[in-house]
Amino acid sequence: MKTTGRMTTGKVRLIFTALDAPRENQNGKEKYSCRFVIDKNDTETLEKINFAIRAAYEDGESKLRGKGKTVPALENISTPLHDGDLERPDDPNCEG
Repeated sequence: MKTTGRMTTGKVRLIFTALDAPRENQNGKEKYSCRFVIDKNDTETLEKINFAIRAAYEDGESKLRGKGKTVPALENISTPLHDGDLERPDDPNCEG
């Protein structure tokens, strides 16, 4: 799979959207944002996202190691992909 800055997903559901107007984040900055809910059966989209995460990790890893820095294992780093059924079981927005 080719590494690029763009990716096409399967069907997703948007939640917690701030697309028409920015919303203040925890740091007090106004940001446009949203979250995607991806069906767990959409393995193609999940594979693409996991590939992009690994590619970004490897790119950053090579840059940091080149400067003599230690890099934690990918498994020990928080990534943007979360399981809403496990992390927010009482939130119907995150089911899927």
